[in-house]
Amino acid sequence: MKPMIMGLFIGYGHGPRGWDDPGMQPDYNWREPELYQDLALVCERGVLDLMIFADVLGISETFRGSTDTSIRYGLEGICHDPVPLIAMIAAKAQKIGVAATLSTTFYPPFMLARLMSSLDHLTRGRVAWNVVTTSSSSAARNFGRDLPLHDNRYDIADEYVELCYKLWSSWAIDAETKPDNDFIFADPAKIHRVNHAGEHFSCQGPLITTPSPQGRPVIMQAGSSDRGREFAARHAELIVSSKESIDDMKAMHDDVKERAVRNGRKETDVRVLFTFNPMVLGPTEEAVRRKEKLFEDVGKGLLEAGLSKISSSLGIDVSKFDLDKPIPQIALEDLQSGRSLLPKYYSYGNNPSLREVASREATKETFQVRGTYERIAERLMNVTDRIHGDGFLLRANYLTKPLSGYVAEFVDNVIPILQREGYMKLAYPAGTLRDRLGTAPRPV
Repeated sequence: MKPMIMGLFIGYGHGPRGWDDPGMQPDYNWREPELYQDLALVCERGVLDLMIFADVLGISETFRGSTDTSIRYGLEGICHDPVPLIAMIAAKAQKIGVAATLSTTFYPPFMLARLMSSLDHLTRGRVAWNVVTTSSSSAARNFGRDLPLHDNRYDIADEYVELCYKLWSSWAIDAETKPDNDFIFADPAKIHRVNHAGEHFSCQGPLITTPSPQGRPVIMQAGSSDRGREFAARHAELIVSSKESIDDMKAMHDDVKERAVRNGRKETDVRVLFTFNPMVLGPTEEAVRRKEKLFEDVGKGLLEAGLSKISSSLGIDVSKFDLDKPIPQIALEDLQSGRSLLPKYYSYGNNPSLREVASREATKETFQVRGTYERIAERLMNVTDRIHGDGFLLRANYLTKPLSGYVAEFVDNVIPILQREGYMKLAYPAGTLRDRLGTAPRPV
């Protein structure tokens, strides 16, 4: 049995929503690097494979047509840029992989290709790029742009990534001369322009960084719509997914693998990782019940934040809907974002009320993983066995001081069980992040 991949997905909680944690001190907060660096060291203690930082480029104003709720609760759009974050983490944590979320709609491809190559050098081959197309209209306005339609954004992303491949390949591996050559740095015959002239981008090249340890970063993607899955199967090595049931997980897992094969890749080139949020865990059933009550109270208290999150995800202001009735039926083709989320909202508790969905979204639980340490480990192993799964991403929405928070509690109490049963690695193997993950990039 191949050990599962385990990572930490830092969602919108790397912003000020961590303020409500009593463990946070004025000298230890979300603005400063120590929180993230120490969290990375906790992850390394559990031999986690990577940390992924989400990002958004605008403060959501879909809910009630205002940014007020997002600002009041410190929701998406109020967070650090992930690039300096992962650079600072990698400088202190020497083994864990680091992934930054960058948009193909708004970030110039040459800049991104150079940035990722530089980071791959500086981290000694531990960098991944979480590719997003951006569905936020407020982000588009921040860049003075119109937001392309859903499928058009993926058409742009296809060309964008192909251009990046060309740039990362514009230097031959042996273009640089040996260090003992006192006068010649590189052989010009082994470096070429890309001269890309496409529908959406043009670029002369070559890249101005030398080939990095991985050649190109590990590519990640989280699109769950039909068009998003096709893009992921074509380009991604890690696919991030949030599903509510084991049946849905298996369907997603099998579909992506089949699409990868249709795109000329091997099933093993692509690994599908499912998010989970084990905030309700403890050594005993009594401890779990106490946390469960606290967790549910948090969801109810952040009802408005949950409603804002749903509005942002769907691109529809849900404040006009009745809180105590199910979300009205909406045609998927009418959505420019959140096409994979709407069926999930309907499935919560068998077509629940908007109030119930919002309470759950406020704490962002995906498939439920609650219980004692042993029960949580058993659930993860059971899911892995039933779907022949690749691994999981522990989702951190509320950053807490790592040594006292649930991330450390999971690392110190659940991971040892998974390691003992052979489901997780005991130590980091040698090599780059891609070597450790056992994935393969798409041939160019």
